[in-house]
Amino acid sequence: LPIGTPTGNMVVDMGGGTTEAAVVSMYDIVVWSSVRIGGNRFDEAIINYVRKKYNLLIGEQTAEEIKIGIGSALPMEDERFMEVRGRDQVTGLPKIIQISSSEVTEALQEPLQAVISTVRATLEKT
Repeated sequence: LPIGTPTGNMVVDMGGGTTEAAVVSMYDIVVWSSVRIGGNRFDEAIINYVRKKYNLLIGEQTAEEIKIGIGSALPMEDERFMEVRGRDQVTGLPKIIQISSSEVTEALQEPLQAVISTVRATLEKT
């Protein structure tokens, strides 16, 4: 990034527990914001979505694999699918479902909106 120029550049760092957004210019941070939403919250959103829609319990590792494998903030041109194994909440038995990339996009919307709001608020401060 050309951080030494008089034009602003935004950097967004999404970690496991927090997301930071900063505008840098002339080798300095002009403005920054932070929100306690990161990759872990996205994993939780996937876990909750699968539990509510499919009555299927999955763990954090499975949710992260879904997020990395077919997760997207925006709908994908080509729908992708992933096989997900978990425990059926009704029977208690193992169960396998197919989840689509559009379902994962839907699941991620709530935490994603909080990140987008933080990015917008940071830009509005410039």
